[in-house]
Amino acid sequence: MLIGLPISGILIVTTMTVPIMRYLGALMILWPITIPGRALVITSDQKKLYLRRTVATVREDGIYLDPEGGTPTRIRLDWIRRVRRQGDLWAIISGRGQVVFVKATAFPEAARTAAESRIGVGVPPQT
Repeated sequence: MLIGLPISGILIVTTMTVPIMRYLGALMILWPITIPGRALVITSDQKKLYLRRTVATVREDGIYLDPEGGTPTRIRLDWIRRVRRQGDLWAIISGRGQVVFVKATAFPEAARTAAESRIGVGVPPQT
């Protein structure tokens, strides 16, 4: 697919005389070059989520994630199937297999052990 598009573009540019077709052929030739830029645009917002300092709290109805300069998010406790701890990361896993990663340091030090016991953070066995 990645090579077929530019080859088709070259054929269109060299064989067609209609200007719009030549323009589309040139676009097809240049399309693979735009992949890194498009990937950067798509993932830039997601990357910002991991760079911000986040404060997490456990309340009666869920886990609240409050990123610095961002929109707070609530993870309902009934959504959580299990929580696994791997080093400094908590993997919060839903019943549908969706995963949310939260740094353990996002929880205030005093509340971390209470949060671990409330939501049942499990430590995976060492292999």
